[in-house]
Amino acid sequence: MILNDSKIIGTGPDFFGLSAYGEHAILTVNNLTMNAKGKNSKTVEVDKDAQVNIQNGSVITTEGAFSPAIQLTQKGRLNVSDSAIKTLGKNSATFYVAPGNSEQKSVAEMTGGSLEASGDLILSQGGTMDVVLNQVSVSSPGSGYLLNVLNSNSGQTGEVNLVLNDIKEPGVELEKKQTLRGIFLLLKAVRLT
Repeated sequence: MILNDSKIIGTGPDFFGLSAYGEHAILTVNNLTMNAKGKNSKTVEVDKDAQVNIQNGSVITTEGAFSPAIQLTQKGRLNVSDSAIKTLGKNSATFYVAPGNSEQKSVAEMTGGSLEASGDLILSQGGTMDVVLNQVSVSSPGSGYLLNVLNSNSGQTGEVNLVLNDIKEPGVELEKKQTLRGIFLLLKAVRLT
């Protein structure tokens, strides 16, 4: 499915924007403006080996608390190019990977455009994801971290492999190509007495 030159606005809590589900599902959006204003909302969900392409000047925004812009689960594949993803509400990540089997790794790749979060920029709560950012303008996270990797409440270990290529702060020119690669794994030990 292809969606061109559209505007979607969700005003209430628990708004759910676009979803792609299943291995043959491919959703492409060009010049889409989407805004989820209520708490516990999400604009895009990519699940079960589906693919979403966000491109050509799209602007994806969430304003409510606990409202990730994009949620990936179970081999979800996301490609973003020349678009902006922004969260304004408390504890709202731009990319969120939900709990899942570590063999069900999701992948997000972004080229050009910008990321700005009021919470964590990238958040895993027991999910596994590769994130590649190429020439993306990244604003400092508001109340969160660039990358926050946690275990889920059910004990699934979060894991994120992050690759940053030519990342820049808005308004600051790069002097030379800079690349940072690494696997970020956080194990949370719980002691029962």
